[in-house]
Amino acid sequence: MTTGFQISKWTKLSVVGIVIVFAALVLYAILRAHNRRMRPYMPMITEAKDLNLDFDTATSNPDKYLEKYTIWCVQNLAKGQTYYHGDARRPIYVFNHQQMPIFTGYKHTNCMEMLLQIKGARANGTDPGSVGVMFIKEIN
Repeated sequence: MTTGFQISKWTKLSVVGIVIVFAALVLYAILRAHNRRMRPYMPMITEAKDLNLDFDTATSNPDKYLEKYTIWCVQNLAKGQTYYHGDARRPIYVFNHQQMPIFTGYKHTNCMEMLLQIKGARANGTDPGSVGVMFIKEIN
């Protein structure tokens, strides 16, 4: 004996199909918005990825990398406490620090990828040195 209202198999499949299409459209809209926001930065991001510059390379030849773009994982605790890959031995001086998001880290990571422009660097003998940058954009 059946009681109540029953939904056919085809109705269920139709509802699932509509939900999948809706989710795909929402995802498409999100990706388009992200691409639209990132479009002005794409030439800088491409240069940074092609250069693949790390902290030690930037300090080893400062003049060569002046004004170049880089994508680094940065831990930004506060002004004067900004570090390459969260390593306190590799400090970064950020000229426009007020524009950079604070990132202290969480369970599985201690840094956030950011697009930066090298403004200066110096080595300190056996110490890795320091790098001065302009913050351009958070990469996520």
